Amino acid sequence: MKKTTIFLFIFAAILLLTLPVAADQQRGDKSKDKTDAYFAISVPLTPWNAVEKYHLASPLSARGGLFLASTGKWVGVEWEYTYLAGTTNPYEFIPYVPGDSALPFSTDMAFINTLLRYPDGIFHPYIGVGVGAAILYFEDQHQQTGISSFRATSSPVQFFAGVDFDLSRHWSLGLRYRHISIKPNFSEVRGFAEPARESMNDLRLNSQSVLLELKRFW
Repeated sequence: MKKTTIFLFIFAAILLLTLPVAADQQRGDKSKDKTDAYFAISVPLTPWNAVEKYHLASPLSARGGLFLASTGKWVGVEWEYTYLAGTTNPYEFIPYVPGDSALPFSTDMAFINTLLRYPDGIFHPYIGVGVGAAILYFEDQHQQTGISSFRATSSPVQFFAGVDFDLSRHWSLGLRYRHISIKPNFSEVRGFAEPARESMNDLRLNSQSVLLELKRFW
């Protein structure tokens, strides 16, 4: 699952970065003004773990966005896909399971973001917030509860701030700080007793990271 997700992420990033180049060649370079629509990819610079005793890898992300001309390009909307993996303990609040039962997990997340960005000059600071939907996949190779794998859903929330630097009319490079909060919902997981599922619902994951971001405008 993890290898497939990363492959699709790379493929989508290459495809969406090259398509605008072909479009520009067809319509010609008639304007020197930066356009409104963009596609971006982000890679982590510093992984930070906000969950003690457990590990969260920094996320990989791809996003498409649009700055609204009606707001003077101050306000933007983004559609984002993020992949996050690590280890955590979904059994932490179940008394009969050992307290150090860390399991590997991965999650696919889709967000809709709104951001406020300074449009003038070559430096563009911004802040934003996003809400999304996620599916988390857990693997218990030791089957401590008799279940080898299971998944949960979530409605994650993220807050972010950063700055972009214009490299040219079509390209910018930036830094972004991001905090993602994920509260998995185990209510529909089969094989666990109702008290266990209710205890597992107390789990919350927090991911903080600094990302290097490349944007392609067209």
